[in-house]
Parts: sequence; structure tokens; C-alpha cells
Amino acid sequence: MEIKNILWLTDFNPLSNYAFEWAKFFSISCKAKLYAVHVIPEKKISILEEKEEILNMFNLMEKEEKEKAERDFESKKKEIDKKIKFETHLLKGEIVEEIIKFINEKDIDLLIMGASNKREKLRIGTTAYRILTNARIPVLVVKEKIGVKVNKILVPIDFSKLSFKALDYAIFLAEIFGSEIHLLHVIEILESIGLKEVEEKLIEETKEILHRESEKFKGKYRIFVNAIKRDSAEIGIIEFAEEKGIDLICMATRGRKGISHFFLGSTLDKVLKLTDIPILAFNPV
Repeated sequence: MEIKNILWLTDFNPLSNYAFEWAKFFSISCKAKLYAVHVIPEKKISILEEKEEILNMFNLMEKEEKEKAERDFESKKKEIDKKIKFETHLLKGEIVEEIIKFINEKDIDLLIMGASNKREKLRIGTTAYRILTNARIPVLVVKEKIGVKVNKILVPIDFSKLSFKALDYAIFLAEIFGSEIHLLHVIEILESIGLKEVEEKLIEETKEILHRESEKFKGKYRIFVNAIKRDSAEIGIIEFAEEKGIDLICMATRGRKGISHFFLGSTLDKVLKLTDIPILAFNPV
């Protein structure tokens, strides 16, 4: 694994600017080239809008957006101050299509973008959600202005191959940032009379499995294993992350269904909606 090319996607709102801080941080740490991209949506003109004055208005709006983008890009170049290779691109078209095409053309290894916070839920149909489901590279989603650091990485494990691939990526990041890694399995069992002993045994057995998995990296990385019981996986993940002061949650976007399940549209989707902690969605090819 390596990170040579990073893409920062921006619409120049505050969330995009928070994401830029992460893009700089990753680019400097990985010695990677940073691409900045803003996509101007292509306006579909209806028959009723074909009047000259309306077309002129649309053209003026597009011109103003281009000028604003160029000013903001120039400001970011000054902020970078030649610390890393930095290239800006102003594109026009359908946003998701243009981004996916750009990712493929430039061999992008990591996409970083801002997304909805608690006041504006990430939902099916939003640009961020559609990019997450279409991009076949890791995507770092930043939702709030918080400290830019990767000291503690949380990897939810559902024992699928995909969740362990997310662990592999977290190990790769730990090599770069010197991070400690927290493995977490959330056992989703509702409160029920007579199940306490079974639940406690299940938690211990789960921890033992995670310990065996972490033995592969013994002595080289700081890996902590955890198993907890909650009514839902997403609540367990968020509560654990907040309690442990996690800086980054690394999750696979697709996985198997069952007692524990992690795939976009379910657990990952809910975690994205409910936490302000940056999430690195690992979307394997």
C-alpha cells in the first residue's frame, strides 16, 4: 500500500476547508501530491429557460463561481507555500461522474472531502453518499472542525474478510503516523433474562479471537482489542470512540449481514450520521 496522490474535493464551504486541513496533513505525512478539485454542475436548460436573459443569468452565475474558485485555489496555494506538490482543477459536469473519472485518470489513492454534520444528515442521494458508493479507493469524510491528528484509530471488526482488510489499511496508516489501533467487535444482543452468562462468555471468546488476530503484529504496533455488548453496532462504535478519544474510524463500506454487519446503507451509514469523528471508508476493489 502507498499514498502517492491525494484528492481534496471542495465546494468551498466551511466543511471543505476543514477537510483541506486533513488533506494537507496527509499529503505532508505521506509526501504525496495533492490535487484540489471543484466541480461546477452543468446546468440543464429547459425549453422555458432558453430565453436570452435567462441564459445570460446562468452564464453570469457560472462566471462568478469560476472566479470564486480561482480566488480560493490561489489562497490555498499560498497556504501550502511549496511544502508539497499542489495542483488545482476546475471541472464542469455531473459531480460524481467527474470525480470518478478524475480519480481514475490521476491514479488517486485517497479522497478527502467534507460532508454533512449533525444539522444536515448524510443521506442517500447526497453527493458525499454517492461518491462513497462509487469510489473504489479509501475516502476520508470530515464533518467538523476538530484537531487534525491520527494518534488513535478505531477499526470495527465483524469477522468478515472486508473488515480485516480495513484493519490492514489501519496498520498501513499506523506505520505512517505511529498510531495505536483499537479493534472493536460490537455484539448486538438485546437484554434478556438468563442470557448474562452467555453474553459474558461470548464477549470473552470474541476478545480471544481478536487477540489471536493481533498477535500477527505483536511487538510492532500498539493494538488493543475490545468486545462490548450494545443494542446496536453503530451506538457501540460511537460510544466507544468518544470514550477512548478516537481520532479516526476506519471501516469497510461493504460486508456480510448477520448479528454484526457493516456495509454502506446500514452501520457505516448510521455512524456517518451520528458522529463528528472523521471516518475513513475503505471501499475495496
